[in-house]
Amino acid sequence: MKFKSILVFLLVVGVLCASVMANQPRAVLAGTLGSAGQEQRGRSVQADTPNLIKDINPEGSAIPYQFDKTQMISIGNVVYFSAIGDERSVELWKSDGSSSGTVIVKDIHPTDASWPTSFANLNGELFFVADDGVHGKEIWKSDGTEAGTQIVKDIYPGGGSSQLGTPSVLTASGSSVYFSANDGVHAYELWKSDGTVTGTLMVKEITPGGDLAWPYQYQYGMTDLNGKLLFSNFGGTSQYDWDLWVSDGTLTGTVMLKDFYGSMLENLTVMGDHLYFTVYDDPYGTELWKTDGTVVGTVMVKNINPGYNDGSDPANLIAINGTLFFSANDGTHGSELWKSDGTADGTVMVAEINASGGSFDAGCGNPPCAANVNGTLFFAANDGVNGLELWKSDGTLEGTLLVKNLRSGAGDGNPGLMIPAAGKLFLVVPNDIGDGLWVSDGTSEGTLMLKNFTGDAPARLTVAGDRLFFAADDESGIGKELWGVFLGEMRYIFLPLIRR
Repeated sequence: MKFKSILVFLLVVGVLCASVMANQPRAVLAGTLGSAGQEQRGRSVQADTPNLIKDINPEGSAIPYQFDKTQMISIGNVVYFSAIGDERSVELWKSDGSSSGTVIVKDIHPTDASWPTSFANLNGELFFVADDGVHGKEIWKSDGTEAGTQIVKDIYPGGGSSQLGTPSVLTASGSSVYFSANDGVHAYELWKSDGTVTGTLMVKEITPGGDLAWPYQYQYGMTDLNGKLLFSNFGGTSQYDWDLWVSDGTLTGTVMLKDFYGSMLENLTVMGDHLYFTVYDDPYGTELWKTDGTVVGTVMVKNINPGYNDGSDPANLIAINGTLFFSANDGTHGSELWKSDGTADGTVMVAEINASGGSFDAGCGNPPCAANVNGTLFFAANDGVNGLELWKSDGTLEGTLLVKNLRSGAGDGNPGLMIPAAGKLFLVVPNDIGDGLWVSDGTSEGTLMLKNFTGDAPARLTVAGDRLFFAADDESGIGKELWGVFLGEMRYIFLPLIRR
């Protein structure tokens, strides 16, 4: 009798649990959206549905059209971003993923838009560029409160802006943020700030007597390498005058490492004690280089495509557990997947994915098109049969595989905007009627669309705490707003036949 009572109790609990789970705000997802009438059957994932966090601007889109990667950043469990609220001006906002926790931080420019941008995190404090209508575009900081949001220093005194045109990208290194600024006397030079007036100063006048009206004389590609700042400096007199510099924040510790003849440094990626980058240099063309922050340690890793100014054009650099993955063209195989341990002998092609042409030749329309998910490389490639689709690799030929043909046939799935979160890959995939937010566990069955957006595609995917934040428009009439996905446990279930 006692056994029967326990059995009945367990059955009742099981039914109640199933009922509760059935009523949770989760989406049962399956299939590929692309070709009309496509049928899919099999394993799917049950995950929290992407949800609108808040209709910030009831009269239209809250997220400005000119919304770039420097206008959203995560600090702790909060995201900071630029948005248009009820006052119809672009100001600084923050969100913890809840509607009540999505609020304006401060109305910096009460009569117009302050256009916060160039976000950087220095020891938990937000630094950014904004215009309050009095001081011009200058460096600001915020602790997330209205009172704690203030201008750091009026670098260009008066109404002039130290940040003309496209503001400098602020970069945290050591105990300071670094940026390029014009104080009205020295043109665009390297500056740093620790958040105080006295600690905000020009590091070095790299180009003495620079032309104040020449906006292309600036510092670019700033990257932190173990507490030192590495950056590319454009001298201002020629489009070929790009130099690699290092700075420890002092006048004497700011020195040039190498003068490159050709182009700016790109694809800057830190791995271990080195910064890897691509640059055009005569007579090699564009190849893979590295630096440890010293003159003698700034060298080309390998001349992958020998020949006068041929170059292998490396791109899509990403470091995973001591191995640098990238795409390159050796002049024989087209642009394919390569890897490097930082030595010439250890820089080799991983796989010839497309035997009839480079698998990366078409490029990527929505970068980043590569991501590290728990030590596995995910990337977009074209094998010449399935189009540009989602692939993965463990660094071996046998472990380089097609994850899923996102658009059936030879059409391109065009996966992009990849970001790792909660042990999964999140990405954006366009289709015939919009752009889908997808998730993948590295298997075909576990690569699924969470939600399709028929307005503006999901943009600026950012992880903060237990949520993935992004901006999107689902064409429901609310415009481009802030959305989120709870990064909870994802469960797999079996689905019946589904027709699209």
